Amino acid sequence: MCRIVRASLHTPKSGLCYRGNFFESVLLSASHFANVTFMLKKIFYIGILLALTTGCCRIPDPSGEAIVESVFDRTGYDVAWDRKAPVCKEELINCLLQDQLTVDEAVQIALLNSPKIQALFEEVGIAQSDLINASLIANPIFGMAVRIPEGSFPSVNPEIDALQSLVSILLQPIRRKSACFELAGTVAHVTSELFQFIELVSETFYNAQASMISLEWQKQILEARELEFLVTEKLIEVGNTNQLHYEIHFDEFQEALLSYESMQIEVNTLKMELGQLMGVFEFEISCDMGLPPSICQQNLIGIAYHQRFDLLASRMQTDAIATSMGLYQWYAYTDFAAGVAYEREIDGTNKTGPGFVLEIPIFNFGQGDRMKVRAMFCQNVQQTRDLCLQIQQEVRTFYEGMVLSKSRSEQLQHNVIPDKQEIVDQNLRFYNFMNASVYDLLEAKVAELMSEMMLVEAKRDYLVYRALLIRSLGGVIP
Repeated sequence: MCRIVRASLHTPKSGLCYRGNFFESVLLSASHFANVTFMLKKIFYIGILLALTTGCCRIPDPSGEAIVESVFDRTGYDVAWDRKAPVCKEELINCLLQDQLTVDEAVQIALLNSPKIQALFEEVGIAQSDLINASLIANPIFGMAVRIPEGSFPSVNPEIDALQSLVSILLQPIRRKSACFELAGTVAHVTSELFQFIELVSETFYNAQASMISLEWQKQILEARELEFLVTEKLIEVGNTNQLHYEIHFDEFQEALLSYESMQIEVNTLKMELGQLMGVFEFEISCDMGLPPSICQQNLIGIAYHQRFDLLASRMQTDAIATSMGLYQWYAYTDFAAGVAYEREIDGTNKTGPGFVLEIPIFNFGQGDRMKVRAMFCQNVQQTRDLCLQIQQEVRTFYEGMVLSKSRSEQLQHNVIPDKQEIVDQNLRFYNFMNASVYDLLEAKVAELMSEMMLVEAKRDYLVYRALLIRSLGGVIP
């Protein structure tokens, strides 16, 4: 059995990957990331070269490491930010595809191979670039004017100004702090999207698996209906039944055939969807629908509030907006710049002194922008409250669905199906003693097969609701 070795997918943990509270680790990583400029670029490119020469590795990144650690700690799955795809990843995927896939193997392949995952990670790269830009001050402004005098003067009159925006320097800490919150929110958002992706792959796998098993039961139902029709056809040839009986069994056979063909289409569609999520299209699915244990109801809503990364992302967005309010004070609209002014007179004398440029905020002193950012803050607060209500509803709905599906599957497995099997056995015994017709026996068998299909659907519902509940809890099983 092929096992996934985490060490083969990740480089040794960098000192930049902080442990402890998730939010603190991301903010510390973001702060460290913002303070480094040109030297970080050199180290970054050297790290790329080292990563490419060490075989199966990826670009180390503090924010990316926080995402990887969170996903592994809560789900046990490996995920990687592959700006340069490692060769060993393909070997691991090929190893997992050798046998019939389980749900864990399908999710692991999807996390390693799906382009959607890499696109999500690039959102972190965009937020990091925004943090770098927010940590920089405005470039100095150089101005030059050359005045050519009239007459026969031998020299010109040049004037040179070198100015630096002081407002940009004063607002840089606020921009940087707001960008740190933005980066932390992006990391939380990407982590939440990864959990939703895991749930989507699991749900698609369970639907495909249940459809494949139900297809086999439907095939047996089709064979039973076909046998009924063939028996009726022989009986009508010898005149032992009527045309109405023949039409009824013919219609039942055609309905079973149409259902079988529809289920074939459904199986192919679900396998295509699963293959698209995994990034592969040649695979076999295991038909073992083992039921994992139920999740106990122990303050699930409180756990969801504490663990949900989308809720954390919404809170970080609120903090980012609140912090950015300092960027819209009246003095930010003066665009005050100061520096040195130099002028050479036509008589050869030089003059040097201070220079400054100032916008006078008479008409626009930020009143519209401040109104907008306050509205954005209030909007985000209300969206966070709405998300809390949505989390409550999701946890309750998915937990009740899981419990009811488990009860339904147990009822079918322990009561309904044994009774159906007993009815088939009794009809077979009566048929052998010529006390029951072949139609009675086949109808009893069809009823048993339909109960088996209902059991498959109940198991599928239980697995899907359980996956949804885990996602609604933030990817953690209490």
